[in-house]
Amino acid sequence: MKFLQTFIQEKTGLKVDQPNSSGGTTSTGNVARRAFSDETEYLECILSTVAIQHCPILSKIHTQLSAILRVFNSSHKVNTLELGKLCKDTYLVILDSSPGLA
Repeated sequence: MKFLQTFIQEKTGLKVDQPNSSGGTTSTGNVARRAFSDETEYLECILSTVAIQHCPILSKIHTQLSAILRVFNSSHKVNTLELGKLCKDTYLVILDSSPGLA
């Protein structure tokens, strides 16, 4: 895990899950916002550390989680049925791609 934390920080400037001066960690909403924003820098960084066959599914999961987080942060009216479908689909994609979680 330390390798990945260092790699992400070097490539993107994001300090992930490291102690901070307030006694907590750097894994905050601001870090999540940057990691799941429309910027592709963080995603490309993560994808460069995994086997090529995992890249399409990780990219899909990242895109779907990004959309879900943006909906929760939005002040616009939300179609809850569509959001529910997206959340369920994301959950199933994660389960299907991670046999140890099922």
